[in-house]
Amino acid sequence: MGTVSYYNRPAPEYAQARFNETPYAAVYKISYRSRDAAIYGLLAVPKSCSESSKCGAFVLLPAATVSKESEQKWLANKLNSLGFATLAIDQRGIGETGGYVPDLKEDFQTWASGGETAQSKMVYDCLAAFDILASRPEVDGDRIFAAGSSMGGRFAILAAYIEPKIKALLLVSTSGYGLPQTPYQNMTEFLAYIDPDSYIGKLAGRKILMIHAAQDQVISLSSGQRTFGFAQEPKKFVAVDATFHGYYHLDGTPVPGIVDENIGWLTS
Repeated sequence: MGTVSYYNRPAPEYAQARFNETPYAAVYKISYRSRDAAIYGLLAVPKSCSESSKCGAFVLLPAATVSKESEQKWLANKLNSLGFATLAIDQRGIGETGGYVPDLKEDFQTWASGGETAQSKMVYDCLAAFDILASRPEVDGDRIFAAGSSMGGRFAILAAYIEPKIKALLLVSTSGYGLPQTPYQNMTEFLAYIDPDSYIGKLAGRKILMIHAAQDQVISLSSGQRTFGFAQEPKKFVAVDATFHGYYHLDGTPVPGIVDENIGWLTS
């Protein structure tokens, strides 16, 4: 059992154009090919980063429906202020990347016929983003992290399983699927193949920080805690007495302190 073996990836190729500038970073719009799609992202490089003063970096995988611009506006901007470069992408079906993302039933049919599933392709999108960051002269290749919210967190876990150079994971409002056994063996194998719970326990030695709202109405706190239970040390679970899902309260405002108070533990 495992996911597609994306170990021998080609050198990254991407287009880059200046997007804007924040108080902390120069921001570039980038695009790159990933399997059968063009993926669009925002790369933010802190002004303190240079070839002679390399910085750590984060691949940012937003939740479903969340755009790269929204991710840049809050989480990326916060990480940039702390001295980290970031690459936030529009995941498939979202924003400029767009496209069609099949449901699990359709993806199972692809898997059963020996094809490459949409789930696997979205994991590759994360790996390609990692490769872009690793190729940057101002980025410390030994300090590249992945952060994912909700569905993005699920893909981050699988990507880290494939790519051992992903140093640590920041996972917000996410969990494995908690998928049941089925009377059909090939369906059970497929569900295990895509379930982050099958992989998170294989990341021993890499830090995993999970943050979850106690009253999350999309992915329950108990689901996050179940997945956390499969992880090995070093790991940290932060339960917040709130109703947010992802990095935002239900009214759309960001949760203060959610990164500031914990990021030092993850990146030290």
